[in-house]
Amino acid sequence: MCRHSCPTLDEHTLAPRPAISKQFRRRVTIIGVALVIVALANFVIYAARKVAEGHGLDLYVTGSGAKTSYLSTVVLFAILPVFLGAAWIWSRWSKED
Repeated sequence: MCRHSCPTLDEHTLAPRPAISKQFRRRVTIIGVALVIVALANFVIYAARKVAEGHGLDLYVTGSGAKTSYLSTVVLFAILPVFLGAAWIWSRWSKED
């Protein structure tokens, strides 16, 4: 025992962690991914509205502290699926050779 009468490590018994089923983890993952997709879609729609209203060059501060415009955000999210699709097509095409 220490001078504060703390029990030693040997005297502690740790309760076993409850088992989490794979089905529960899968559901939580699906819900989390769905929430992220909805949040991103909501932000892109908000940014597109700002651009359509003529405020596309207004700046906002991102979570990391960078200043960017709504227009650049819309362009990024418009080009991102194009690049991902092109990369997927490239990977499929290169596997066939």
